[in-house]
Amino acid sequence: MRDGRHSRTALLVAGGVVFAAQEPALQGCVVPGAAALSRSLLSGAADGRRLLRLIDSRPGRWALRAAQRCTIPGIVGHWNCRKRWIDDAWHTARDEGFNTLVVAGCGLDTLTLRAARAGGGVRIIEIDHPATSAMRQSALASIGETSSTLIRHDLGQPGLHGALRGVLRGDERTVFVIEGVLMYLTPERVWALLAEIASLPCDRIRLIFTYMETAPDGRAAFRPRSRLIDAWLALVGEPFRSGMKTDTLPGALARHGWRVVAVSRTPGHELVNVELPTGECAVVADAVRDEAEHAKR
Repeated sequence: MRDGRHSRTALLVAGGVVFAAQEPALQGCVVPGAAALSRSLLSGAADGRRLLRLIDSRPGRWALRAAQRCTIPGIVGHWNCRKRWIDDAWHTARDEGFNTLVVAGCGLDTLTLRAARAGGGVRIIEIDHPATSAMRQSALASIGETSSTLIRHDLGQPGLHGALRGVLRGDERTVFVIEGVLMYLTPERVWALLAEIASLPCDRIRLIFTYMETAPDGRAAFRPRSRLIDAWLALVGEPFRSGMKTDTLPGALARHGWRVVAVSRTPGHELVNVELPTGECAVVADAVRDEAEHAKR
């Protein structure tokens, strides 16, 4: 993103949750409670309020459907399906005893809010670029939400350990969620970031993340690809900069301290009976902590 500007895609994805909840064909993939919370967060930001006015008007909804058809058909459904997949992965980790949730590049996502309201003593930490964190902090304040620790850190830069010094505890079992973020970082930074997370001083670390799959032409893009979206992302300073190859992913992750638990090329797509774009995949991986863990690879 451009320096000093909050993420434009963060607003769009939050709006996509509100939009999908009003579309009969997509309601089945919307995480319960996410639409109302997304609406509340969008209401706390000026750009978000403008987007809500568009979503809530009949001409606006028609225009949004038309824009989706002309760019990446089904993208709103994909956003919500991947959120549902991540939500399920978080609950699985919670059932296994993980007690800290860190969402990196949180934007206006509602996972941390829903986890906090579910109770159970989960500790919540949010990390994002300073400009986007400021937008989120304002939105959270507007609804009186103070349950999380908000860390302002640009994931595109080193220093995650320093940003989290004194925040994470050694006895914690921590889940890191990085949704819809890695494709905006350079390949070198992606792997450096994943190595940083794997080496954080926690008892256990589980990583839930999404990535763009590299196409045969070497580009990272949704399929079908939209040149209009490519141009818009470049205009707002958020172009896709990296992708991964799914068939070599387990080995690449292992070299950076991770053991793959699950991979989905179409996360949550089975929840709806409509055609959705492909190209963004989801992964669950555990940090390798000792020789016994290394032996599993």
